[in-house]
Amino acid sequence: MADMIQRNKEKSLAHAMFRWAERFLSMHWMRPLVVAAAVAGCWVGSSASGQSTTRTAVFEESTGLVQRVWIEYRPAGVPVSEALPTVLVLHPGLSSPGNIATASGWNAVADANRVMIVYPAATPGTTPVNGVWNAWRWTGAPIPVGTPANIANRDDLGFLVRLIELLTTRSSQPADPARVYMTGFSSGAQMADTFAGSGVSSVAAYAPVSGGWCEAYGVPTTFCRPAGPVPLWFWRGDGENSITTGGVSRSIQDLQQRDFWIAWNGASSQPDSVESRQVTGTRTTQAGSTTVTVTHNTSIFGSGGAEFRYTEVVGGRHEYQVGAASRIWSEFFSRLRLVQPGCSNADRNCDGRVDHEDLYAMTASPVDTNGDGAADSRDVATVEVFLRKNETRNMIGGRP
Repeated sequence: MADMIQRNKEKSLAHAMFRWAERFLSMHWMRPLVVAAAVAGCWVGSSASGQSTTRTAVFEESTGLVQRVWIEYRPAGVPVSEALPTVLVLHPGLSSPGNIATASGWNAVADANRVMIVYPAATPGTTPVNGVWNAWRWTGAPIPVGTPANIANRDDLGFLVRLIELLTTRSSQPADPARVYMTGFSSGAQMADTFAGSGVSSVAAYAPVSGGWCEAYGVPTTFCRPAGPVPLWFWRGDGENSITTGGVSRSIQDLQQRDFWIAWNGASSQPDSVESRQVTGTRTTQAGSTTVTVTHNTSIFGSGGAEFRYTEVVGGRHEYQVGAASRIWSEFFSRLRLVQPGCSNADRNCDGRVDHEDLYAMTASPVDTNGDGAADSRDVATVEVFLRKNETRNMIGGRP
């Protein structure tokens, strides 16, 4: 019953999840004015090994001053001056940072791998309250279908940009600017996709879990303009097909976003490899936690400018998929990093676009763009493939 209630909440919010047209890369993006750490403490379900701290900061945006909230989880025994790889985990609609921390299992990943986890709250306020991310609000994009007035003027994209700036530049408990990653569930997954398509290059890799796609909300993919190839691992449950947005089923939306990222990265439409794996893990709902066994069926598209993975979980519901967090870290995030923080790895001259000048630079001095740990001719080839499928004008102005 609790699962049904949660699904109904998600469906009822499906038209309310989305993002206002804050001008991306403009002077109106939010700027941090004051940062104040609140009382540290662990919420129910967090690991006893580390510590969860609620933090707030006042940001300035075009509509005025806004106080935003997030929770950080940092493993025990780490010096305050040590810059840690950092994962931003975005909660679903009608949820909170504490809830997604419990349901996703990322705190355990942090303890085992010396990683900092950051759980931002979608709704401005002094405490982490239940909110919805204002997704799909790219530059010039129409307001998504069904966006209510109280969400339409929220600059969640700008908030996340400035939050990452704050985390990576502070002297105490900093994030490593070369190793910032983003994942999220449902509304949070859609916000992660929005960030990935915004043209900002402060995140090294993404893993949206069980979120819809922009076209179902009336926002064409032509407004999705990544700065370069995007390493991304998308997850879905095979039990999500009954969820619809604007008459478009989740099964169609998931294929739409799969096809977009394959084409954008310049990969072949056929996967380089396919894997099936049984995974036993914990499913956490409002009713409590149970141990379940599911099957991860994963297709890996590695022939483009960045690796794209697509996993369907057999036995998976609309949830942060069982066993996803540990695999996302160990197999994906942990081997990817920005060679030059703030720039796509393919953007060798860091001018905000990937073009033939970058290919020339790659030919002379390769960097690791495909995340295999080596800077070699394979990286040069992937950038060339990316450019052939996405002409230079599209790197500047978006796909036609």
